[in-house]
Amino acid sequence: NSAGILFAVLGALATCAGSLGYFFALKAGGGAGQVTAVTSVYPALTLILSWFFLGEPIGIKKIIGIVFALASVILLSQK
Repeated sequence: NSAGILFAVLGALATCAGSLGYFFALKAGGGAGQVTAVTSVYPALTLILSWFFLGEPIGIKKIIGIVFALASVILLSQK
């Protein structure tokens, strides 16, 4: 199935790009705690994109989760 192969290749490329971004952020001087906190918020982005493109419902529990995840990034980014 050519569509499946295409999505597998695109997924692998996206994973490589994410890993490179993570390591470049560490190399640029970002603290491990800060960089990890920022990169761990990707499920929030996935949730927002699934709502926007696929019409997935976003309930109050998911909104609270996003708020806590973003708050953790803000708190960990402060010195």
